[in-house]
Formats: sequence, C-alpha cells, structure tokens
Amino acid sequence: MSREEEERPGKACTPASTYNVIVMLRHLHDAEWHYNSALGSCSNTLALRRPPLTPTPHTRPARPPMEHLADYFKVFSEPNRLAVLEALRAGPLNVTAVVEATGLSQALVSKHLKLLTIAGVVQRRPEGALVYYAVIDAAVFQLMAEAQRLLLESRRQQLNALAAIL
Repeated sequence: MSREEEERPGKACTPASTYNVIVMLRHLHDAEWHYNSALGSCSNTLALRRPPLTPTPHTRPARPPMEHLADYFKVFSEPNRLAVLEALRAGPLNVTAVVEATGLSQALVSKHLKLLTIAGVVQRRPEGALVYYAVIDAAVFQLMAEAQRLLLESRRQQLNALAAIL
C-alpha cells in the first residue's frame, strides 16, 4: 500500500497508523495519570474509567512527566500561534476572521489552528460550510499573561543588574 493510500480517509488502519494511535493513547494515559497523581488523589481515576494500557512490542516506554509538560509548552513557542490564540480570546472565530484579526495568511492560520487543535488547546466546531475554532480553557490566557509578567520581571532584573555595573 502506498503512502498516499495510507493517508487517505476511509481506508483501514495500517500497522503504522495503529502504532501511532497506540503510542498517542499511551502518552495520554501517562499524562493523565501523572496529572491525577500531582493533584494528590488517593486513587488513579483513570483506572475507574478504562483499563490501563498494556505494553505491546510496538509501544515505547513511558516518558517522564516533564517531557509531556515540555511538549505542551512547545505549543506556545511560536509567535504566530500566540497571535492566533490572542485572536480567539474574543470567542469562537472561523479561519477567515482569524486571518483578518492577525494579518497572517490563510494557510498559516489553518496550520496553526490544526496544531492547536491536535494539542488540545483549541476545539473546532463545524457549522454548515464553516468551521469555528474556540479556546477550550480560558486558563491558557492566564498562562500567557503570567509568562509575560515573568518575562517583564526578568528583563527588569537584567536592566537593574546592568545599571549597577555601569
């Protein structure tokens, strides 16, 4: 089966795509378990919802929780992606409205919305011929504001240190 046939929707899962799904589920399971553990819950709430994933020869070993956190922060490491998020602060928008709000190209906005959707930061909601995108949790904006505050404080400290030297 060619690569194009594998990626075409409606085809049966290939071993490669099945492997990717298993790996993604394993990472999700590990991240949720670590999240629940960090909250101090006395039981793993995931065990109540679904059985734990059993390792297969195709799954990789579990990644440390900090790697999951680093992956999450990578989502916010691109200035254009932050601009897209800022445009969505006002509420659900379609791609055209985000393009107008940011001044970015349609292709670039679509790419960033897809990445934000995959990361679980943004959800898409089809309405007729249009698709609207919205931020799932407004705490993302608090995270961005806190990062800006920390950056400003860090720069202020650097300037004060330089002024003391001069």
